[in-house]
Amino acid sequence: MDSILNHIDFSEYGITTEEVIESDDNHQSNDPYITVYHYKENVAYGTIFVWETNDTIFEVLDWETSDNVFKSHTNNNNLDEFRRSFNLYRYCMMLGDIWKPLREILEEQDGNQLVELFHNIPNQVLVIYTNELALEFLTVLRRYSESIKKHVNNYRYDFAEVVGEKMEELYLYSSLPEIKMHSLINIMVAANHLNRFSVMDQFDRLLKQVSNDEEARLVAKGLQSEILEYSLLYKRITKSELHPAIQKVWEQCEIEI
Repeated sequence: MDSILNHIDFSEYGITTEEVIESDDNHQSNDPYITVYHYKENVAYGTIFVWETNDTIFEVLDWETSDNVFKSHTNNNNLDEFRRSFNLYRYCMMLGDIWKPLREILEEQDGNQLVELFHNIPNQVLVIYTNELALEFLTVLRRYSESIKKHVNNYRYDFAEVVGEKMEELYLYSSLPEIKMHSLINIMVAANHLNRFSVMDQFDRLLKQVSNDEEARLVAKGLQSEILEYSLLYKRITKSELHPAIQKVWEQCEIEI
């Protein structure tokens, strides 16, 4: 089994897992946080996780009730950041095999459930897939893209921002042009169907950034295949702001729509 923990340096997220000897745990639940440094690496034995940022340290005393514990021990404004970091670590510990989410998505037959499975993957893990398992991940992204087109109308309008956030992560961190293309098309589809203007702005911004010829060729092909979708947005950007390959699709919208 290829553990996903082998692919993430959790020190970047403030999570430390090695054993520490020193400890000071004389705090009360209503006191300001007092540093706790004793913990074990094995999650199964009551691990204490320590996370530090801006000279503030949070603790999680119990794996099963961690949410209650760390909320009761801090009033710091970085609690949300801590929650994101800890949830990433918990996800990876519970997941184990890096291939598991990809297999689950490929095996899923229900389109709505497929979308949910994809969105359950933390963005940091998606970045690993785009960088280290790009070709395998592309197959999964194609399935996701098909499901978004069919089922996006089943979601609330603000779901477009969820799609936009995940797809921009893929777009920015992937070096594979086809992944970039699918990311842009998915943002466009979500923005249109859920009528989310902020996501339309996001699509415009990313589309104007396309400069690589191979990427532009694939993006143009993707827009061509979704010409009715693109025709709803194309006038938001002047033709001169686009890569020449994409300009041709813009011109087609002018003539045919």
